Amino acid sequence: MTVTQSMLCAVISIVLGCGGNQPRHSASALTQGDCGPGQVCFNVSAVVPGPIGPTSVYVLWTAPGDKGEPELVELAKLSGNERSLGVPLSAIAPPRVPSQWNMWWGYVFAAPLGTAPQPKAAAGFAQMMLVHTDAAWPSQAQLVSDRFPAGVAAGTAPYFMQRDGGRFDKFVLARPGAVFDLVFCPVTEPGCQLPMPNPN
Repeated sequence: MTVTQSMLCAVISIVLGCGGNQPRHSASALTQGDCGPGQVCFNVSAVVPGPIGPTSVYVLWTAPGDKGEPELVELAKLSGNERSLGVPLSAIAPPRVPSQWNMWWGYVFAAPLGTAPQPKAAAGFAQMMLVHTDAAWPSQAQLVSDRFPAGVAAGTAPYFMQRDGGRFDKFVLARPGAVFDLVFCPVTEPGCQLPMPNPN
């Protein structure tokens, strides 16, 4: 890397990242298309006005249709002052729980520091989901054809959750640069009603 490249990297790495596998935090919100290559990015906000407290952000991996124990992976720690977060996909540990479908769904949520991370008591929820597969699925596969209208990517990838009036949300594979919302209850209103994905 040249000196010029190094200086440029230092300027933009807080938002987009320039190598490495550490989450990137920023006090500025991102616009669609601003997320760096190979990352999943979020704008951080409160569902109603108020301060956001310090939290840890997790992904909860679960196998669709299976009864096994879900698996938690920590993605980042937030002070409460951030307005955006970028996490390299390569830094997200893949699930280890068995899956009959060779597919795992990842709920991204936040828990206050020092508390047990439980989605039902989450302080924040991402308006998207991660999906991990060991290989790309053919479009005609039973689980994919209806629930994944834009197809499924191999490895770990982010998906928008599409509400179309049906019982469950559909997974829409996000294009590079996509930015998702990570919405919190402010510390002044713990336990507020948070929107969250509804895949099943």
